[in-house]
Amino acid sequence: MNFFMKSVAVTLFVTFSNIAFAKEMKTVEWLFIHTAEKAEMVSDSSFIMPMNREVLAFTDRPNRQYRYLKANDYVELWRPDAADGFKSNPPNSVISWMIGDTPYQAKVNIVNSAITDDGDAIFYELSLKEGIKIPTKIFHVSLFVGGVCGGNGKGGGKDVGVLIRCK
Repeated sequence: MNFFMKSVAVTLFVTFSNIAFAKEMKTVEWLFIHTAEKAEMVSDSSFIMPMNREVLAFTDRPNRQYRYLKANDYVELWRPDAADGFKSNPPNSVISWMIGDTPYQAKVNIVNSAITDDGDAIFYELSLKEGIKIPTKIFHVSLFVGGVCGGNGKGGGKDVGVLIRCK
């Protein structure tokens, strides 16, 4: 085999190896949990949840990464200028709460969020399926929000704030 043919063979091997490797790599998917002792429905489709602590963002295996987001970074996921962000494609979410010793949950889509109460709470606007009713005051609340793909937990890619929705 002459030098030219060897070069072509090596180039093709490296190219196809990289393509196969890239397909096997899993995109990191970030999920978010916002917890509070209580929250309050302020209308049939919106509620306010205190920011007692930062929002936990984490990934699943094999990455097993986590970080905590301040309210400003978290609500940025719903910014209107992100082409494929939470504003244009609301995330699937679940709200869980307790009444006495009984746990409840509701599947929701969060269509918008904003910081309220001088940064001490987050206002969530929801899209609820017909017939779903959440009590006015709920306690021991957890809001599970999924999924943002990317390496930094604030959206996709390497740049903070760039949002890529998981497909």
